[in-house]
Amino acid sequence: MKAPAFLLSAALIFWGWQTGMWIFAIPMAVILAVHPLIRWRWDFSYEDFRNITNLCLMILVCLLVYLLITNRSLYLIYHLLQWVPLAFFPLLFAQIYYVNESLDIRKLFLFLTNTKKEPSHSLIVNLSYPYFAICILSAGTANSRDISFYMGMFLLISIALWLKRSPRFSVTLWLCLILCAGSIGFVGQIGVYQLQQQLEATVVEWLSNANSSGQATDSTNKRTSIGDIGVLKQSNQIVFRVAGNTPILLKEATYDKYKSGFWLTSNPTFTAIKPDSSGKTWRLGNKTANSSTLNISATLNQGKGLLRLANGTFEIDELPVSRMEKNTYGTIKVEGKSDAIAYRVLFDNSQSLDSPPTADDLQISKSEIPAINQTISQLDIKDKSHQAILHVIL
Repeated sequence: MKAPAFLLSAALIFWGWQTGMWIFAIPMAVILAVHPLIRWRWDFSYEDFRNITNLCLMILVCLLVYLLITNRSLYLIYHLLQWVPLAFFPLLFAQIYYVNESLDIRKLFLFLTNTKKEPSHSLIVNLSYPYFAICILSAGTANSRDISFYMGMFLLISIALWLKRSPRFSVTLWLCLILCAGSIGFVGQIGVYQLQQQLEATVVEWLSNANSSGQATDSTNKRTSIGDIGVLKQSNQIVFRVAGNTPILLKEATYDKYKSGFWLTSNPTFTAIKPDSSGKTWRLGNKTANSSTLNISATLNQGKGLLRLANGTFEIDELPVSRMEKNTYGTIKVEGKSDAIAYRVLFDNSQSLDSPPTADDLQISKSEIPAINQTISQLDIKDKSHQAILHVIL
């Protein structure tokens, strides 16, 4: 059963639209679209098909190795699936421009052997519809957060079914049935999405040992442990998990005043941050060319808490909360229904979204002035330049 060239081209355009791989999708779609206009064909041998199959597998393996090096996260399999239409396009191209436009499926699995003998029994298939399904599957891994993927998938599948519909049934009946199936599918995919969210939250809660009290960091003050004797930790509790291009430090809260063993914030005001249309992506700044990614799993305290973020975070994705607020020091406070959260952070360590220093940063608590003057005297840095002082302190 052969799929029309225009249907395969439309599936490739749809794949390129959802994944952003236009640079590959458009030329591939054009090659398939002009197929009916080109009359010449190749008479590929059994050995040719085996080599083309090996080439496709080599492309797939190279993509896997590249993703293992550049994207060490649980999302790797999704990124790999996005490239599958490109990896297996040479095989579809060979079949489309083959003299028979179909091939023996057994030839595709003989790459593990060295025999040159043709198989005694043939299993003739056409790869166009399997490739059509792969394009839709790969487009789905892009995780589009609007209705565009479902509508595009529904339209393409409806066209494919229309081309194979039985003439015994009227067009009206067929349209009613396909629209009914599409409506049920749309409601069903919403239910599956909600089930997935609930399952992810449950798994994160289990992995993060969310039965504990969760984090309770105060955004307005924090007591220091300077001078205290450390306590041996005897708990196996996992506080949070981090995967990705991990920076040296993560920031949870920032304070600008020190007094009697406490760090305080002089301006505790928070302002709300609006998410995008999906409700799960918050943009804190402009995207940069040298960005990195972190995947963090943590717990909140009764649905509230502060996020642990890398310096230079400009976007937070996949965060299941209903409210987010940010203060002038870059501290992010969130509120949601579940204690267990998992989110992705895009950041650039070379930039900072915190506010610049203010006059408040130069104010010193009166109780700390004697100790600071004593330190200045011991280091002998009075009346020295800023660079000289930094050199002595550092």
